[in-house]
Amino acid sequence: MAIHSDFSLGLTLASGAIQTFVAAVFFRFMFARPQWGLGWLGLSYAFAAWLNLTAGYAMQVTRGDSLFVPLQVANMIVGVTCMGFLVTGVRQYLGFTPSRPLLSISMVWGAYLSLIAARRLWPTTDLAIVGPFLAAVIFTYLAVLGVKAARREPGVGHAVAAAMLMLYPPLVWIAYQFGLNPAEMSYWGSVPFSLAGMGLMAATMGRLRVALRDLNETLESRVKDRTQQLQDVIDGLESFNRMVSHDLRGPLGGVHGISQIAAQALEQGDQERALRLVRAIHTASGSLTTLVSDLLSLAKASQSDVQKQPASLQVIVSDALQWLEVSKGEGCTRHVRCEGLSMEVAVDPALMRQVMVNLIGNAIKYSSQSSRQDVTVSAHSVEGGCELTVADHGIGFDHSQADQLFKPFRRLQADGRFEGFGVGLTIVHRIVTGHGGRVWAEATPGQGARFHVWLPGAPGVSW
Repeated sequence: MAIHSDFSLGLTLASGAIQTFVAAVFFRFMFARPQWGLGWLGLSYAFAAWLNLTAGYAMQVTRGDSLFVPLQVANMIVGVTCMGFLVTGVRQYLGFTPSRPLLSISMVWGAYLSLIAARRLWPTTDLAIVGPFLAAVIFTYLAVLGVKAARREPGVGHAVAAAMLMLYPPLVWIAYQFGLNPAEMSYWGSVPFSLAGMGLMAATMGRLRVALRDLNETLESRVKDRTQQLQDVIDGLESFNRMVSHDLRGPLGGVHGISQIAAQALEQGDQERALRLVRAIHTASGSLTTLVSDLLSLAKASQSDVQKQPASLQVIVSDALQWLEVSKGEGCTRHVRCEGLSMEVAVDPALMRQVMVNLIGNAIKYSSQSSRQDVTVSAHSVEGGCELTVADHGIGFDHSQADQLFKPFRRLQADGRFEGFGVGLTIVHRIVTGHGGRVWAEATPGQGARFHVWLPGAPGVSW
């Protein structure tokens, strides 16, 4: 018996030291990841360390079957509460929410008291065996939760935690087979308890490394996105400077020169010539008005907050067609055909109407000189969202240059046959990305183009 006592005492004190270290680690990182329940795990192992580090005194005051009652009661309270903290912490650590600490502690106490009451059925059973038996049941339950968590989230350390938790029942059974008495087994149980703590600690370090890696990847992605945004701004400013020197300065210079000639014609009484010049001024000023309007729309698309609400695709497209009829002339949309628009989307209706105005307007413009002038607007559900497509049979473009389409003031058709300043598709891109969607184009020179807009789905919206 002395050999067993000395052996159990040594393991218990060593386990207490390990549990102190494990508790310190959990307390160290509890504020970094409060949702993992590390604080409860730290309390559990701090209580366990107190039990084991005072084991030497507990053994000294034990005399045969007669225990020092106050110490026995204190250890019992600390031990059962410790298991309640462990259940709360492990459940929260493995992601089984909501976490109810009082409920978990109450259930552990209820189970312990039930086992004490049931002991009357087996009066020869030592009271000290109740604690290890209850702990074995609890560790088995937590290990099962660990397996479920590992299947749900592979690769984050849940499997390690489950394996270490499962060590407790077989190790206690092995100790019992080696002849340790029930009192010594209550101390021997600190060994698998410590191993489980080390497993949970190792799993926590692994999860923290994964979280740090994900954070670094997120930061790198954000830096990359910001860098790309700054590069887009720089490219936009360079294009804007070119546009100002050509598209803006040209019409302004023309208005200035033509107005001077028109004034001279009026002074000379040549009203017919003056009228032609005034019409030219009207055309040039209209071009300037369109440019300013495009710039204002671009600024609005960049700065506006997206106010999403359920909206009918059919209504959005119909409003866009009406706007085009008013602004571009009656009958300009007669070749537009709509398909599959009987669904709702979660969008900002005003901004999405601007998207459709620009896409349909471009399709009409670039197919106006083709033998087939029909334009198709269609929609269908795909990838958990809605995909809108605007297709035409116009002049198309080289698909290798598709990445230039959505940059501000870039025009693939700069031969003067088609009006515009290269702003419309930039507006489309910024509005769509502001909705969390994406836009892309496909085309073949001389065979038309297809512009696609994908919008993410949203709760309460039919697809």
